[in-house]
Amino acid sequence: MTSYDDDVIAWADEQAGLLRAGKFADIDMERIIRLIEGEGTKAVGSFYGDLLLVLRHLLKWKYCPEERTRKLRSLIVTRRREALEALTRTPSLSKWLTDESFWHEIWEGEHLRHKDRITASRAPTWSPKAILDEAFFPD
Repeated sequence: MTSYDDDVIAWADEQAGLLRAGKFADIDMERIIRLIEGEGTKAVGSFYGDLLLVLRHLLKWKYCPEERTRKLRSLIVTRRREALEALTRTPSLSKWLTDESFWHEIWEGEHLRHKDRITASRAPTWSPKAILDEAFFPD
């Protein structure tokens, strides 16, 4: 039996063969479980990154009007599209749109990043729906 750490491709081929043969007692169950869970974690991380960049660019759009260029608009549109495509491919990601701690983390990070331009009283309160709305560009 090949170790995952020694040769991941040979390990994967062996594990697939064991699964196909119904030899469940012989598979590396813990590693397979971690890999499957890792796929979900990667999907959430990628979605988080897309939302973070949409928000970052929207904040720049709002608070740096001198930087409102076609390039910035294109970045916002592209990242929105990627986030919306992720929601289409993986509908369970939508639960993160209503997770307050998830959004708080995104907002807090961006607020700190732009603290020279955004005071607590001026911090936007855009909803996830607005942030993902293709027509939304704050003034």
